[in-house]
Order: sequence, then structure tokens, then C-alpha cells
Amino acid sequence: VFTINYFGPGDPVAALLGGNYTQEQYDAKEAELGLDRPFLVQFFSYLQGIVTRGDLGDSFQTGLPVGQTILQRFPLTLELAIIGTILGCLIGFAVGVVRSVVVDPGASPISRGLTALVKAVLAIYVEIFRGTPMMVQATVVYYGTMSLWGLDIPSFSAGVLVLSLNIGAYMSESVRGAIGGIYPGQIE
Repeated sequence: VFTINYFGPGDPVAALLGGNYTQEQYDAKEAELGLDRPFLVQFFSYLQGIVTRGDLGDSFQTGLPVGQTILQRFPLTLELAIIGTILGCLIGFAVGVVRSVVVDPGASPISRGLTALVKAVLAIYVEIFRGTPMMVQATVVYYGTMSLWGLDIPSFSAGVLVLSLNIGAYMSESVRGAIGGIYPGQIE
């Protein structure tokens, strides 16, 4: 993260000062933040702070210590993880069972067709959610729902939705594999 922030686009000093500043103000702020030092000096100073004091530094945006911000938001993150995992397991179990259903060849063509359609839709869901990074899914769910359907989903709800759908996709493959691993006629 440190290296990405250092070499990435953007200038934290210019962002903190806003659009109207002098070169002297810029240089003073850069020295105050320690950003005028070479990369390796900054990096080892950062590592030393982590190892000796547990200090992750201060946020450029809020000015608050990063460790304090992480601790402050940890309960919400834990809640999101627990709810998303529970819902994901329920979704995964249901999808895995439905995808494992074997259709009786003697069933009506409508029944076979509907089953094939449901299984195809579920297979597409699993492949999409297993094949794309979760960050992309979160962006599509959060911003896509607003632009496509005009829905304003709260960020926590969007996080739970993405996490549960992602976990559900992976879980469904585990359930389907477990059901498929049972030999026909096995009773124990």
C-alpha cells in the first residue's frame, strides 16, 4: 500500500492544500508531512513506526491515525462479514442443491425445460460471481443499481449483497461437488 501510494497518481500535498497555494506553502507542507525525503527513507521510517510503536501513520484525508480509524470501523466490518457469510452459505446451499437435481427422463417436456432454464441461469450466476473480482462486483452493484434502476442502495446493504452473492457462488460449487460425489444407492 505504501509503495502504491508513493508511486501512484495524485499528489497528497496538493490535495491537502487545495487549488490555491504558493510554492513556499507547498514545500512547507511537504516537509511537515515528511514527503520531501527519498522513497527508501520514507519507507523504512514507516516500517519502523509499525514495528516499534504499532503506528500505521496518519490519514491524508482525515488527519486521524490510521490504526484508530481501523479499530473504529472494525465492528461494522465484522458485522458485514458475519451477515454476508451466513446469507452466502444459505444461497450457496440452495443453488448447489438445485444445480444437482437430476431430472427424470420421463418428466414432462415443460418440467424438463424449466429445470434446464433454472439450472442455466444459476450456472451463469455462479460463473459470473466466481469469475470477476469482488471489487468489480461491488462497483457494479453499488453504482450500477443507481444508474440503471435509480435505486439508492446504502453502502452496507450493497456490501452484504455482494459478499453474500460471491460466497454463495463458491459455496454452491462445494455443495454441488459434495452431492455429486455421493454414489447412487449409497445410504450411509
